[in-house]
Amino acid sequence: MPANIIWLPSWYPNILGPFDGDFIQRHARAVSASAKLTVVFFKKDTESIITNDLKKTVSVQNNLQEIICYYRPVRTRLKLLNRLISFYTYRKVYKKILTELINENGRPDLVHVHVALAAAAPALWLKKKYQAPLLISEHWTGYLPSALYGISDLHIFQRKLMEQLFASAMVLTAVSKVLGDSIKEHFIAPDYVVVPNVVNTDIFYPLPGPAKSVCRFIHISTLSFQKNIEAIINAFEIIKHKGCSFELIIFGPPSETLYTLIVNADLAGNICLKNEVPQPELAKYVQEADALILFSRYE
Repeated sequence: MPANIIWLPSWYPNILGPFDGDFIQRHARAVSASAKLTVVFFKKDTESIITNDLKKTVSVQNNLQEIICYYRPVRTRLKLLNRLISFYTYRKVYKKILTELINENGRPDLVHVHVALAAAAPALWLKKKYQAPLLISEHWTGYLPSALYGISDLHIFQRKLMEQLFASAMVLTAVSKVLGDSIKEHFIAPDYVVVPNVVNTDIFYPLPGPAKSVCRFIHISTLSFQKNIEAIINAFEIIKHKGCSFELIIFGPPSETLYTLIVNADLAGNICLKNEVPQPELAKYVQEADALILFSRYE
């Protein structure tokens, strides 16, 4: 009998966020080459873009089944009441969906949580009800002391769930030693194993091309606080004042703040902003660039 593996990610590509947690999806596809697994992801649809109640989508590709559940909790004028209703709705939805899945496929042999932040509750429920062993893979920078939004900003109930999850885990992996050490500072957890981020060299590989008259740089990120896009703009403003010719392509979700920053630095003619794109399209731009810019505050 093949193993019955359930993945519970806190982030995963969906209709409302096509690139959210896309690296987790790529991980799932890689694992499915040698094991059968089901990914179950729950997405709150506060604005009723997908549904006014509950909508489940299912896709199957070879050994990988992806179940994405959109749900809309009732909203009131009271913030605390909204939070309680939201969690009650979430609890009701994950119990329903996971029970249906287990009735169809049997009890899970392993539950793999990707990012404990939002997946702790259903994972703990599976652990308690079906004695399913837990594996956690952590990517969230919120454990790091310099994070703009982190562990200390979570509601005490959410921190308690995460505390129980880490204490119940059989295996913990982290994308870096720094992240693993930070998790251990906050929670009692098993010794971690570092599983670093990787690159698909079938998509990303060097491609020789003709020399360019202007040096081309590229930056790719979510453009969030830790990515430090402000310092990148400031650095290129200095370079321009020194008389250097260059162009910078930025991939990520743009904002009015970023546009204003670029204009104020007199870099509108040097910087090209592009939205998030699939990896094969992104790879072409990387191949044409002279250098990749990473300037994170603390990652």
